[in-house]
Amino acid sequence: MAKRNIGKATKYGDWVAPADPLSCYQPANRDETGSPCYYGYIDAFGSWCIMQDDGINGITKFAFGTKDYTDYWDAKADLTYEYFNVAINADQQELPE
Repeated sequence: MAKRNIGKATKYGDWVAPADPLSCYQPANRDETGSPCYYGYIDAFGSWCIMQDDGINGITKFAFGTKDYTDYWDAKADLTYEYFNVAINADQQELPE
């Protein structure tokens, strides 16, 4: 699995704040035309995150990858989304056919 650029921790005196694992991503696309809504983010190295917000129950899930963002964005409705802690550690899924 390719490593994702997830930022660095910040030290405040004796306390170390964990890095925001989404801080390296910039907004790329959004689709709010229905439910769920989708938000796409990409970093400078081509890694990406697509966030799925169900808009009803307040449930937000994610899919991550390291290449081919536009192909995955086009297939966003057919991807498998997981809670953040699972999705960020998963291998990139295959594109749905």
